Amino acid sequence: MSFRRARPYVNKEWLEGNRSAVSIKSPYSQEVIGEQIIATPEDVERALSAAYEAKKTIASLSSYERAKILKEAARLLEKQKEKFASLISNELGKPLKNTLDEVSRSVETLEQSAEEAKGLSVKRYQEMLPNEGKSDSFDIPCACRGCCCYYSF
Repeated sequence: MSFRRARPYVNKEWLEGNRSAVSIKSPYSQEVIGEQIIATPEDVERALSAAYEAKKTIASLSSYERAKILKEAARLLEKQKEKFASLISNELGKPLKNTLDEVSRSVETLEQSAEEAKGLSVKRYQEMLPNEGKSDSFDIPCACRGCCCYYSF
């Protein structure tokens, strides 16, 4: 097993610096197999701000562009499936067969989300303004997906 170092990734930047870390131990041997750098409260605020700003960019993408991004994510995950499954197995002590299934399920979720994104539309809502008799309409992009599929063992 090789030693791995996991760092937070915020707003296109891998975070380093004076941050505390926690050791990751193998459940079988108790050997330290890696470390996780801990995000600070300020890092979390930066991440939330970056996500809020990115929302505007994502909202401007066409459903075709969203589907294309999701398909590419599925392709990249499939390409490195064994690497991800091995990492999960080492960290959680699960059999490789099970973690390969978990990663495959994540690939499937991304692919299904890409297909759904093709049909994703913007719902138009009408809102009546009280006492003025006017109606106001606004658009809301629909659907949000995630693809992390860890199962209990």
